[in-house]
Parts: sequence; C-alpha cells; structure tokens
Amino acid sequence: MRKRKTISERQAARIQAYKLASADFFYAMDPNTTADLVGMETSIASRVRTTKFYKDHICRLEMEHRRKIESKMNEDAEKLRASLSTMVPKALEVLNKSLADPEGQTALRAAQEILDRDGRMPKVSRIQTTQEQQNPLGEVDKKTIDEFKGYVQ
Repeated sequence: MRKRKTISERQAARIQAYKLASADFFYAMDPNTTADLVGMETSIASRVRTTKFYKDHICRLEMEHRRKIESKMNEDAEKLRASLSTMVPKALEVLNKSLADPEGQTALRAAQEILDRDGRMPKVSRIQTTQEQQNPLGEVDKKTIDEFKGYVQ
C-alpha cells in the first residue's frame, strides 16, 4: 500500500495564495467573485490577500506580463523600423527631385523635411495650452477631495 503524503499548513496556505492571486490577476473580477471561483470563502480570501505568498505571486505575474508586453512592443517597433528603412531610399529620391523643383514652395518644404530628420537642426514647435486644457477635470468639489484624502492616509 502506497503511503499518502500530506502537506503542511504552510504549503496549503501557499497553494491557496497562488490560486487566488492567479484568479485575481488573470480574471480581474470583483474580489468576492474570484474567491468564489477558486472555491474559497470571502473571509479567508481577504486574509490570504494580505499574505506574503499572495503579494509575491501577484508581483511575479505582473512582472512576467510586463516583460511579455515589452517584448511584443519591441518586436513591433523593429518590424516598423525595418519596414520604414526600406522606404528611405525612395523617399530621399523624391525629396532630392523636389529640391530641384522650379516652384520654390515644394523645394522649401523638401529642404525642411530633410533638415527636420537630420537631427542636427530639429524643427522647433510651440505648444500653447488654454485654461481648459490646463485643468481638464474642472472644479472638484470639496467632499470628493476629502473622500480621496481619506483613502490615501
């Protein structure tokens, strides 16, 4: 007869934390819903969410997810750079022809485009904001501010 191996309370707590953290992270539902999803009472789930195992696992999941997103973004950026680099010779040829255009406006725009991309003489742009743009939230009532301060402290 094979002897059944039992797990310690610490191991059981770790398993609960991993299950709950994974459900919370991947499903991003209401905390009570994810607790129910993994078959855990909400009071126990609340305690588990305060443990080091839970917090560490959430951090690991977030870092892993962030690395995947950054990797995908880098791949996409490389594809775009490669695609654009194949267009550069044709674009330079068009700009070169535009510089020779007898109509001055086209030649001027072509020269500006070349200088803007050269990097040594970048175009300077001026950004102006209106009063509405400076405070997009408008007026926030005092009650809302007090409630927010209560959460922060």
